[in-house]
Amino acid sequence: MPVLWAAMLSSRRHQRVVHVFASPYCESYKGKTSKKRTASMRRHVPIALCCLLFLTACSVPNSGAFETISTDEIPFELGAAQTTVPQSPTTTSPQSSDPPGTEYEQVDLYFIRNSSITKVQRLVKSPVDANGTLTALTEGLIDDANNDGLRSAIPSTLQASVNVDRGVATVNATRTFLNSLSAGDQRLAIAQIVLTLTSRPGIGQVVFYVDGRAIVVPRGRGDLSSAGEPVTFDDYTNIIVGD
Repeated sequence: MPVLWAAMLSSRRHQRVVHVFASPYCESYKGKTSKKRTASMRRHVPIALCCLLFLTACSVPNSGAFETISTDEIPFELGAAQTTVPQSPTTTSPQSSDPPGTEYEQVDLYFIRNSSITKVQRLVKSPVDANGTLTALTEGLIDDANNDGLRSAIPSTLQASVNVDRGVATVNATRTFLNSLSAGDQRLAIAQIVLTLTSRPGIGQVVFYVDGRAIVVPRGRGDLSSAGEPVTFDDYTNIIVGD
């Protein structure tokens, strides 16, 4: 290796003096080291300046005031309104092919559970009159888990019309209506019709005709009315359950 440093020692008056002579290699080494340090510093200065500017931009001013940014300068994703879709509640729609926008009305229909009568609510196409109510009752039960155990004593082939006058509904049916029913189901079928019709506004009594002639009908307790005598809701409350 080249000698970087040479030393001569001499003794003068009991003092040791060290003479150091710089070697050309030493000067060259010092120059190279200085150049490397200068280049390294030049590379790090821009990085330090960028960090200083970033920290200055992100800091909160000492005044505590905030500058309002125009909505035009906010990216779309940040300025877009956040919406939450509300869960819509569960509703029972009528099983119908009616077009959208059709209005419906809730009616009370009465059906049989064991040997008693219970109320079932259904949506029927509006407007609903007495004949429409009797038609809905004649159609019977719809497929619904809540209707398990229910039945109707009214035959689906029932042919009858309803005329309402001064609060009295006159039901005029054909002879086959009663002839197709047992004695027990006759009482329940009459109860279904009376309770359903008198649940409608404006109807308080019901009279029954068969082929144009007034007939006697069984009441809830089993007794018979007179021919053409009106019966009411209260005549059948003793066989209602769950109302």
